[in-house]
Amino acid sequence: MKAKVIKRFIDKHTKKTHNLGTFYEGSEDRIQELQGFGWLGQAEEDAAKINELLDGSIAEVKTNTEGLSVDDLSELLEQEKYSKNRKGVIEHLESVIATREEPPDGEGE
Repeated sequence: MKAKVIKRFIDKHTKKTHNLGTFYEGSEDRIQELQGFGWLGQAEEDAAKINELLDGSIAEVKTNTEGLSVDDLSELLEQEKYSKNRKGVIEHLESVIATREEPPDGEGE
């Protein structure tokens, strides 16, 4: 299994340095552990699914992303910024994330 390095780190087991933008290859458990530290992005299989959601026009992306969690939308937002960087898609994703993160009326004040 492979995942993209999103933050440079030294593997405690192999003592090998993994640089930003390269791919780390390891077991699913090890990749999940490193993702928990914030060093690895999505596994290749997950990244392919994310890319499929971002394919197409802005209207298609809006339809494809309906009902996703804030975490999933945040992943999509980062991927969009890193790849196609379309203003309309970025604005839509940021808007949906902001709306879902706002506390209901009367709460949090």
